[in-house]
Amino acid sequence: AAAAADRRAAPTAAAPVNYQHLMELADRIAGQYLELKTRTPFALLEVEPDASAEEIYRGHQEVSARLQRWLATAGLPPEAVKRGREILAAVNRAYGVLADPTRAAAYRRDLSAAATPPDGDLPLADAADSGAAARRREALFAAELHYKEGLRLVEMLDPRGARQQFEKALKTNPAEPTYRVAIAQAILLEQQHAADRGRGEAFIYLEDALRLDPSHLLANLEAAKLFIAEALPDQARSHLERVLKKAPHHQQARKLLDELG
Repeated sequence: AAAAADRRAAPTAAAPVNYQHLMELADRIAGQYLELKTRTPFALLEVEPDASAEEIYRGHQEVSARLQRWLATAGLPPEAVKRGREILAAVNRAYGVLADPTRAAAYRRDLSAAATPPDGDLPLADAADSGAAARRREALFAAELHYKEGLRLVEMLDPRGARQQFEKALKTNPAEPTYRVAIAQAILLEQQHAADRGRGEAFIYLEDALRLDPSHLLANLEAAKLFIAEALPDQARSHLERVLKKAPHHQQARKLLDELG
């Protein structure tokens, strides 16, 4: 009995993080984020335009609960968390429109009057939310489109084209460290036959990414790989330890650290 009690009292080991699941979830959030500007409040709540007040309420509860579960996933990349929060905010604003009978009726009339709703037809913002804020949203949207196209070109083994798309994304949204990491990866692919030059050029972008976000998982991992290739184990170890501090079960970082000894 005592042994059984001891087993019950013993702490359980933390479950390993499924990084494939995290990346798939991040991609799913990115896909929904790209669609924000073209989705109506009804589409955001996943209800039909003739939905009842009860169906609208239930749709809001289900969609927001799902997004909150996603955001609560341990190890989710910061950029995915940021996008997920923006989607959740849009869902809440959509509910604010459709839960108000007067605003919902006006919006339904607008839908009936147009064969196709205008691009980004979300009458959710006040006049103060126009102008610079609207242009900012459009810039973020355009940057994500370039980034997504760059990822597609990487899969098509076109690193030069991918780099051009990533650079367009960075120019549109200079505050996003992930775009800098993507450029560095494209450079390394493109410069495989001139590895020394490629590593030097790529590291400039990784340094910039780490200045923006010192704990960025992918930037630290890529920097560690470059230092390993340059036979600088201490610098590599420092970046791998940053990765493991944020994601203790990161298998690749752990493997590289073990290889360093």
